[in-house]
Amino acid sequence: MIRPSHVVCFLAILAQFVFAEWARSQETDKKLERIAADWKRRQERFTRVQYEVRGNVMIPRENIMDERNKPIHTDSESGNIDAPFSWTLLLDFENNRHRLVDEQHYYSVPEKKLFKRSTIAAFDGKSHWVSIKRDGDPERKSTDSDIAIRSGDLRVYRIGSDKFPAFYGHGIVPYAGAGRLFAGQLTLDTDTDQFTIHGQAVYQGRQCIVARTQPQQGTDTFFDELWIDLSRESAVVRHARYGGNTPITDTYVSYRQVQNCWLPDRWEATLRQGRKVINIVQARVESLELQPAVAEADFRIAELPGMLVSVGVIPKWEDESKSPPEAQGVRRFRIDETGHRQEVIFENGIEKHLRPRNWAWWLVGVLLLAVCGAVAIVWRRRLAAKR
Repeated sequence: MIRPSHVVCFLAILAQFVFAEWARSQETDKKLERIAADWKRRQERFTRVQYEVRGNVMIPRENIMDERNKPIHTDSESGNIDAPFSWTLLLDFENNRHRLVDEQHYYSVPEKKLFKRSTIAAFDGKSHWVSIKRDGDPERKSTDSDIAIRSGDLRVYRIGSDKFPAFYGHGIVPYAGAGRLFAGQLTLDTDTDQFTIHGQAVYQGRQCIVARTQPQQGTDTFFDELWIDLSRESAVVRHARYGGNTPITDTYVSYRQVQNCWLPDRWEATLRQGRKVINIVQARVESLELQPAVAEADFRIAELPGMLVSVGVIPKWEDESKSPPEAQGVRRFRIDETGHRQEVIFENGIEKHLRPRNWAWWLVGVLLLAVCGAVAIVWRRRLAAKR
């Protein structure tokens, strides 16, 4: 028999449960609001910044495969492959411009050795400039451009995830669903509506809250997990991208205090394929300059005599699941000794200079015709008036 006292007791327990859930929800909302506010302040604090970063990429030798998908290492080979790198990233948030000088070493499977690849990429607010140099590159052809300049849909020129920690300190966190960073889009809206709180974690002895994004359905269930240190202006100390139960990318970041702001100092990022480690990146900030002076030339690449420069427009990338479209209307120019562009074409691998379009002479001719026409009209009118 259910007594009134039992009902009262049940309702009291239920009320406590509902109140506890409501209080937990309120606390979660306050934390998310604080994170959003902290990231917003970070975005507004500095308009320009430059990072110089050095580090090493550790590649497990046993996980490198040849063209037949077989391991390349032998019993006589042991240890990991260490590929050093360095990059300098200049960010002009105010004008949405950037410059990246990136020096990496990549492992060539056929040669079984490292090659250095140097890249300069810049966006001047309208066009993306890129120049790539590879030491001893056997595949480079005489028709390859020294500088490629592209406008149009620039989403193909994305900022790699290995550069993300440089953005965390400025409240720019490209988690799943928040958008990507690419030439012309260096900032993202501060939006934590996609987050849910999944308890707490400890990193370097400090309490952090764990936030996750809503799962995205695909071949696996993808979501991002962020460990956020609220006491350090919501600094992101871990960013893991999950595909199923295993992180595909997993980055841990350490911070240092600069001008009363916590900015990234070093980080370690692990890239996996399934449970297999592809590489581990260890990076450190060698120098950090806040509010550096900049010039227009910083966001372009110098066109030096002898260089081959190509200019084109990338059409709209309709389906990002497919390869990006090729540039259209591409024109090539050889830089002469005076630093000017001379348009060239290649026929059967042979370079030919196009006859320059002398617009000045055309303009003079048009003006002469206009003057002659005006004189003729005035002369006819005078003759008509005398009659």
